Parts: sequence; C-alpha cells; structure tokens
Amino acid sequence: MELTHEGNVLSALKIIFKTVVTAFLITIVLMGILALAVCYTPVPEEAVTPSVYVLNYFSVFMAGLFSATRAKRKGFLTGGISGALYMLLVYLLGYILFGEIEFTKAVLMNVIYCLAVGIAGGVVGINLSGR
Repeated sequence: MELTHEGNVLSALKIIFKTVVTAFLITIVLMGILALAVCYTPVPEEAVTPSVYVLNYFSVFMAGLFSATRAKRKGFLTGGISGALYMLLVYLLGYILFGEIEFTKAVLMNVIYCLAVGIAGGVVGINLSGR
C-alpha cells in the first residue's frame, strides 16, 4: 500500500484506526483478567501498576503489528502512528472520564515508550507479512 497518495493515506488511516480499536479491546480483556487475578489470587498490590503498563505496551505492540501486517508497507510509520494514537486516545478518555489530565515527565515518557513499542510492532508486522 502506497501511503503517499491521498486515497491510500485514507485507507492506511482506516487500518490504523481499526487496529487501535482492536488494541483497546485487547486491553479491556486483559485488564479484566488482571482484575480477576488480583481479586482471587494473592497478587500483591505493588504488582498491579507495572502489570497495567505491560498490558498497555502489549496492546500497543499488537496494534502496530496488526496495522503493519494489514498495510503491508511502512511498518515503522503505521506502527508508530498506531502507538501514538492509542496513547492519545487513552489520555483523551481519561480526560473525559475524570475531567483532568496532567502533563508530566512520566506521561511524556509513557507516550514515547508507546511510540517506540508501536514502531517495534510495525517492524515485526512487516516482517511477518511476507515482504
């Protein structure tokens, strides 16, 4: 898929949007499993926050992988956009639900990590797509 032509850009953005929605669904399912594990097993509370980060990064990786696999081109770009869009939507959702958003160094680092993980997923996705 050539991402430089207008029609193909819209097609690529549609793919990216669908994969970000898929990543949100993956996150919801995994967070539900984590919640059950915390409730019914002796998982220490200190493990919850790192587990949430790992689950988010896994979802971002999958979004990058899925988007690059479907786009079949420019995995670095589609994966990075997927990761960045995922985090922007997470923070936007947090703002809508909780009415405030803090922009701290930790938030910036999380966005950068998600961008990098999305890029990694995109690179893996291109290699898995047979290119």
